[in-house]
Amino acid sequence: MKREQVCEEHKWKIEDIFSSDAEWEKEFEKADKELSFSKYAGKLSDAATLLEFLGANDEYCMKLERLVLYVHMRHDEDSSVSKYGAYYAKICALFARYSTELSFFEPEMAKQDEKYLESLISDKRFAAYDYQLKRIIARKPHVISECEERLIGKAGEGFGTFKETFGMIDNVDLPFPEIEWQGKKTKVSHGMYGVLLRSDDRAKREEAYKKYYAAYVGLINTITSSYYGNVKKNVFLSKVYILWDL
Repeated sequence: MKREQVCEEHKWKIEDIFSSDAEWEKEFEKADKELSFSKYAGKLSDAATLLEFLGANDEYCMKLERLVLYVHMRHDEDSSVSKYGAYYAKICALFARYSTELSFFEPEMAKQDEKYLESLISDKRFAAYDYQLKRIIARKPHVISECEERLIGKAGEGFGTFKETFGMIDNVDLPFPEIEWQGKKTKVSHGMYGVLLRSDDRAKREEAYKKYYAAYVGLINTITSSYYGNVKKNVFLSKVYILWDL
């Protein structure tokens, strides 16, 4: 079933996030221009400046999350629509820039005296950030330099490719099989597979299972290659952050 065939009452009300694509584009351009936290770099040893930075970051993150949510939902409606694929690529690029822009934060905080960090945790003004501050203390042995963080941030788009590749396989290219169901030929899509598994007919459940996963087996080399690339990426990052012995 195509999305335009679905009743409005069964669709999510995405216009509550942004009323139109034009409004999303306008807010995206605004967020793109507003992305700047460099003025806080080197000044986080001052509690007031740190608090201002954390508040500004929260505010920006809320804007970014709205942009991401809208695009993600539009993209999930139909992954084959190139317009929202382009939007998704734009938001991934902005998120990578955001990560790069904040590359100074954790290295600078990790250099702070632990007594200073403990004083922030006990300060009521930082109550909303106490867990984040505790994690900074715990992660001190694994924090890398600002330059290294910038490199990781810039590579963020590339690191996400493996997930995106599988998403396209799973939502666009997967050749859904057909099955005889309630007197007519029916495609065993992701949603329909869930319906068939709840059938009282055991033989039909078995048929649906075998045909559904045979579609994945037919693309096993591509899926395996993407998965292996993602594993290598995670191993690389674990070594960069010294999560195990090199």
